[in-house]
Amino acid sequence: MVFQNTLRLALFCVFALGFPSVTYAAEYYEGAINRPASSGQHRSGYIEDDSGQIKNAIKVGLMSSRSYNVYLPRGKSENAPYKRPAIVLLHGAGRTGASLVERWRSIADREDVILLGPHANGGWNPAIDGQKFLPAMLEDAIKKYNIDTKRIYVFGHSMGGIFAATLAITQPNGFAAIGIHAGLLPDSAFSALSAEGRKTPIVIINGTHDQGFPLPKVQATAKAFNQAGHDVNFYILKGHGHWYYDIAPDINDMAWDYFSGKKLD
Repeated sequence: MVFQNTLRLALFCVFALGFPSVTYAAEYYEGAINRPASSGQHRSGYIEDDSGQIKNAIKVGLMSSRSYNVYLPRGKSENAPYKRPAIVLLHGAGRTGASLVERWRSIADREDVILLGPHANGGWNPAIDGQKFLPAMLEDAIKKYNIDTKRIYVFGHSMGGIFAATLAITQPNGFAAIGIHAGLLPDSAFSALSAEGRKTPIVIINGTHDQGFPLPKVQATAKAFNQAGHDVNFYILKGHGHWYYDIAPDINDMAWDYFSGKKLD
């Protein structure tokens, strides 16, 4: 996938926290974690289950119709008297938003979080989906489900992870934090990393045996984001390949632990 809207701005290593003449390096954590080897690299054994999910259709612009799924925490109504955080879940190739929503349901129930699963049209297009579809989806969801706009997070897997990485550049003020499993920043997008604007916190999770997203390339993405001023946590799962669905509970818990407590100013 090629990231088409490259901004011509340079990388930088530290960012100021508001104190005169004092700068702080952005946090970078890298750690290896033992996990059971995944059952396969790119197998097709997982069957999507959209039970309990609300299906929504929206207009994007004048012509395009798009859709997304929603999961509300068990026992919670659409009209809760308080605002709840939400996670935008960006699925991988050949899937729909239902696949990630289904795998995140236990966390949604436990943490009282709303899940939003947009559906790609064949593949994610950051220029269109990032600038038009996701904003339209969020506008619709915020009106319907009383979402806390300061606590909206993104989690992407595989193709969705690539898309999530680009959102850290194109929508720095849109999301409280971003999580990526088996994804990276395309080479053409590195020059878009900028010294300007807010730096979205990022957690990246990748397996040592992921043939589609080799560890050195993902590590280069993590370090580039950090050098540009983003706080980054990079978890390396020993023995894990690309397959997400069987160990999703572990991966999702790691992402949520990072998201929890982070909010937009």
